[in-house]
Amino acid sequence: MNFTYNDYFELIKKIKNDGFQLCFYDEYKQKEFPCLLRHDIDFSIDKAIEFAKMEESVGIKSTYFAMLTSKMYNSLSKENMDKLRFIYKLGHRIGLHFDETQYENGDIISEIIHEKELLEYYVGGRVDVVSMHEPSKEFIEKNVEIPGLINTYAASFFSEMEYCSDSMMCWKKDYDYLIREGKNKKGLQILTHPVWWNKDEKSRKEALANIMNIENTKICEYIVRLYPEHNGYSYKYTI
Repeated sequence: MNFTYNDYFELIKKIKNDGFQLCFYDEYKQKEFPCLLRHDIDFSIDKAIEFAKMEESVGIKSTYFAMLTSKMYNSLSKENMDKLRFIYKLGHRIGLHFDETQYENGDIISEIIHEKELLEYYVGGRVDVVSMHEPSKEFIEKNVEIPGLINTYAASFFSEMEYCSDSMMCWKKDYDYLIREGKNKKGLQILTHPVWWNKDEKSRKEALANIMNIENTKICEYIVRLYPEHNGYSYKYTI
């Protein structure tokens, strides 16, 4: 499978044609064969915006998980909060993407709830689901319950559903296997990362270079606003 928007459309079309019903996390128990679409924003909210518009254009609704402790972007900047609100207004949901390594000595549950409340406040909408960023084995094995939040790594989402991710631009399960096991378990949870998907086919290196150029352009524009004499400066990554 290629990582183009048209290929994504075709994947979702196949899933729907095979009897699965797209829904949000708080709705899946009401569906016979639910399909949860989840997007972790690991690199760029701009790519998430692009992906969200693409989904909305064909009537797909899904959940976008934003990180408050990302080294790649600042979710709490006005610009990025406006973008997250825009995704929310398109009819998608916003979830919390939580990095437990940022809180070595803290109470992880309390920190998750604190981040969730911050994200809700700034997005101006309900946040009722959390996905862990590179979750530890200990977190998964404990099957952690978090008051007021649905944990995408809860055991029920793996024992009752088939899970598949495009991590590192690689699908570890083919479509026939995914659908067959999804029907056996009566549900699908599909994780995609907007960073890998584009209008035209790109290699992993090209996809990463694209993100670097998006972020670099924003930095250059910010510098020029502060120091107009640097107008025209740019740097393009060609990995």
